[in-house]
Amino acid sequence: MAVWATRVRPHSVTKISPYFLVYGQEPRIPGDPLPPERITNELSDFESIIERINNLQEGNYVLLKNEKKKKFEPPLLGPYRVKKCTPYSTYRLEDLEGRAMKTFVHHNRLVPAYSNEEIIKKPWV
Repeated sequence: MAVWATRVRPHSVTKISPYFLVYGQEPRIPGDPLPPERITNELSDFESIIERINNLQEGNYVLLKNEKKKKFEPPLLGPYRVKKCTPYSTYRLEDLEGRAMKTFVHHNRLVPAYSNEEIIKKPWV
């Protein structure tokens, strides 16, 4: 505790705490109020995530994250078309030939795909 108190207290000569010199920010002590800009940043990040989730609608094209990717495999699979939006942020997908996937896919595995209609007809390899 004595070492902590020494490190967080501003030095008499430099007027800056050693903690600030090392880490570039003031220490966060339990019970300190959260800075308002941090709250607004977290809120805007949360709102953008919610907006991205709600932006996927039936007929949109998406790429599927390849969770079992090996060394030379692509990180994204697809494109797929959203066939059905279901509760709990899950989606039923179909490939470009109209074959539906057997399982539902959660939104955190999907990335929106934007392209021209002519390009989307060809499989992405």
